[in-house]
Amino acid sequence: IYDIVYMDAYNEKGIPSSLLTHSFYEDMISCLKPGGLLSINLIEDVDDADVVLDRAQEMLVDPLIIRAQSTSNQAIFGVPRAKKHDSDKDTSNSRLFDLLNEMKTRAGGVDAR
Repeated sequence: IYDIVYMDAYNEKGIPSSLLTHSFYEDMISCLKPGGLLSINLIEDVDDADVVLDRAQEMLVDPLIIRAQSTSNQAIFGVPRAKKHDSDKDTSNSRLFDLLNEMKTRAGGVDAR
């Protein structure tokens, strides 16, 4: 069980189809601690990038999408939507920003290059 699960899964042909399935995202989410953060690297000009974005919006609470200024790269961050039996989880945006700030602190800052 992890605080953060990061997905960056591309090959020379784009995004493998097995990484576009609903069950793949459920499996990633199942690896998170309650209130854990899912982070996805997305290159928006590859085939099926829209599927990744759709999955993030479907399975995460108000995902934060950060777009690079000079490339087609995006970073997506979010906490999973609560399941019916998980109503005690904090899935608010404040939890997301707390996790992002904790990551920034642990990393010693963010390189803005």
